[in-house]
Amino acid sequence: GRRSLSSAMQSVAYDSGTLQLIALNHLVASDFSDSFTSASSFTRPANIQQPLLVILLISSLWAFGLAVLAMCSIRRHRAKDKIVKHQKLLGRQHRAAQSAQSPAAVLHYVTQYILETVPAV
Repeated sequence: GRRSLSSAMQSVAYDSGTLQLIALNHLVASDFSDSFTSASSFTRPANIQQPLLVILLISSLWAFGLAVLAMCSIRRHRAKDKIVKHQKLLGRQHRAAQSAQSPAAVLHYVTQYILETVPAV
């Protein structure tokens, strides 16, 4: 009972990537702390440069990643509004094509529908 539960939990942790995430987190944290211990003394400015460079590089990578995420979120939000407007327009055209039942209205609706659903090549 207990052994099968333990092996099942280990399998879930391994398959989900949790163990890799914990190991990577530990590696980054130890490397970060090692950058401070590599400088024997902080009394001289030359000894501070190397750990400070590591901190600045890591900070800049995080800032870049967060900026990319923010830009993607803003772009998605703007595109969402545009998609909703386009869907409303397509719905109006569909209703107009149903009520008019003229070949030109139906052709216009079908053309717009195809352009919407099939990506341009």
